[in-house]
Amino acid sequence: MNRKVKLLQIIIVIAIAFLGGYFFGITKVNLDWHNYKPILNTVNKEPPSGLINIDFNPFWTVWQKLEEGYYDKSKLDQQKMLNGAISGMVGALGDPFTMYLPPVANTDFKQNLAGQFSGIGAELSTKGSDIIVIAPLDGSPAEKAGMKSGDIIIKVNGQSTAGWDLEKLLL
Repeated sequence: MNRKVKLLQIIIVIAIAFLGGYFFGITKVNLDWHNYKPILNTVNKEPPSGLINIDFNPFWTVWQKLEEGYYDKSKLDQQKMLNGAISGMVGALGDPFTMYLPPVANTDFKQNLAGQFSGIGAELSTKGSDIIVIAPLDGSPAEKAGMKSGDIIIKVNGQSTAGWDLEKLLL
């Protein structure tokens, strides 16, 4: 009996293979990958047209000198160096509302925005040494207290905010 079952299984497998081959043959299914062109997201490594006259030699010279002569090679993280260079470039604009977040920080920032807000309910920034209100959130305690965009926060719970940064204010 066991032999008959194995023979039946073999016949079924052969029949399925035959029917599959017949189906693909008559429907002219083309399994040819020669013309397949994957979609690739490529980054243009050429500078934008307006930057042709920028000389990057000082940048690469400093980069090379750091890699050759920096005393603690373990501190040389190329990705951190690149992110720092980009942050410096954006920071050179002097605009407190424009900043660069490296990929990990950007992801964390987006996840935090998707979460729940707590505190007074206002978007804050710094201008010089002042902590300013960018905008109170709708229906928040900040809006109910009459805070407006551009207001400067000078005290929190009776304590002066002089010398504070946003990180201390959020604690």
